[in-house]
Amino acid sequence: MLALASPCEVTEIMDRCNAGLVCAHTAESVAAGLQRFETVARSQERWNFNEPALEKFSAISTVAKLSELLETAGQ
Repeated sequence: MLALASPCEVTEIMDRCNAGLVCAHTAESVAAGLQRFETVARSQERWNFNEPALEKFSAISTVAKLSELLETAGQ
């Protein structure tokens, strides 16, 4: 994912999860981000997501935790 954004919660999550690149709103920054993606693609590297961090934001994980919480509250 390539996000053109100023620092915010979403960019912090992307950084923690290594879910892509965050670029400033400049042509140079976007070009650098696209170059990085091209380098990864040409080298056939695997993009290394931070799997434990991704799990914290997973809908499946969140729904399971919410279900557990609601069941506990209903007892």
